[in-house]
Amino acid sequence: MKHLDNIHPDRFYTELVESAFLIHEVVEGKTESGEIQTYYDFEDAEDEASYDAAVLSEYGNAYYFKDDKIYECVIFLENMECTGVNLYDDPDEIKSFVKELLVIAQEDEDELLDQNPWAKKYLNTKNNNSMEQQNLKFEGNFGTLNLTVESDGYAMGQYQDGGMLEGYFIDGEFKGEWRNKGMQGLVQFSVVDGQLNGTWKKGLDKGPMRGKWQGALIDIPQETTDLQTKKESTDNWNIIHDIFGFYTFFANLANEGSQEVENNFVQSEIRKWNFEINGVKYGLDYGSPQNFISLADSVFNALYMLGDTPNKDPFIQLNESHSNLAGYFNQGVLNCSMISTLWSSMIKLCQLRGITEWQDQQLRWYLEQWSSVCSDLSKLTAILDLGEVKKDIVEAVDLEFDEKYHEAKEIILSEGAALPEILCDVLLIGKNRAERIFEQFERDGVVSPKDDNGKRNIIK
Repeated sequence: MKHLDNIHPDRFYTELVESAFLIHEVVEGKTESGEIQTYYDFEDAEDEASYDAAVLSEYGNAYYFKDDKIYECVIFLENMECTGVNLYDDPDEIKSFVKELLVIAQEDEDELLDQNPWAKKYLNTKNNNSMEQQNLKFEGNFGTLNLTVESDGYAMGQYQDGGMLEGYFIDGEFKGEWRNKGMQGLVQFSVVDGQLNGTWKKGLDKGPMRGKWQGALIDIPQETTDLQTKKESTDNWNIIHDIFGFYTFFANLANEGSQEVENNFVQSEIRKWNFEINGVKYGLDYGSPQNFISLADSVFNALYMLGDTPNKDPFIQLNESHSNLAGYFNQGVLNCSMISTLWSSMIKLCQLRGITEWQDQQLRWYLEQWSSVCSDLSKLTAILDLGEVKKDIVEAVDLEFDEKYHEAKEIILSEGAALPEILCDVLLIGKNRAERIFEQFERDGVVSPKDDNGKRNIIK
């Protein structure tokens, strides 16, 4: 078991609730006689404990399964806030966990698998050690479905943007569950002569399935499977997407949202990031992702799009990307120097038109998370503190900022020239007003004071 650091436990827990398989929730209670009772559902625990005249513990544990890992979340029951997350990712640990579930199910494998279909692959370990996989790929009204089937019929699949299937595929028949964008439900289909036909519904309760799940098997020659797998691994979400997600998020927290000056900065910065992981190269220079536009589209959809509407909470994807970056750091792909460069770049992005309150708040939170492993990041926090001091000084002397200050700043940064005449021409303002705006730029360190020739330079 490993304790997960460098994450926001409650946000991570929220993500698990929306995207992972809930195994069970456990909380203990103590009776008047001192006997310890165990309850397996937070919602029902209070009533059951009252019936047993037991006092519940303040904390409980929620267990989730996702991507061949089990996450144990420690929950403070008074406000249902997660205070810590432990990870079980060793196969032997997971097998031991499944054995404990089997004891809870009174050695009834059918009952265990009915409630936890994911556990099938961790039973009968002798067979699983020699297990062969069958990889199937379908195209249909669900987009592209990649389904991996073990020799015992246990199947897991991925479709669309983050959608997952889990169940059993036996004799051409699949029955199981789907999860996508915080929703879940049941799905079943059959494959006959390469044609997939089935139905689905929202919710895990039994009932009629009226949704259509249809598609066709794509025949991929065996000799090209490895090449195809490698191509998909580079075309799909990777470390560049995770990094770009933070650029996109902080750019959109700018005053009135991301504008041309932020977009130009981000496009320049993201091209500097290139990696080679397990022999595969990632970065725009390597065509993985293919280009800036495809990268921007995929990241924006992952952050903000819920179906056809931009109603998604960006922290769902952002938390996953933050966890991914922590994983890359633990693997040695990222180091403290790279992490410092990343967040220094993020601060510069936020400073382009003046750091907003939301940008400042989020920057400080992420810097705090990473400072525990990269102590040099405290210097970046000091930069934010210095910005607050400047702001306080301005407010103390009651200096008025011109209403066109931010627009003017964006113009001169875009033009790359510290000339008041540019503001006069573009903003249609007088020379005196343009000079007052430049005096404000000097105080904020945007431009230098006039030199002997009366000229200024842009310094950030």
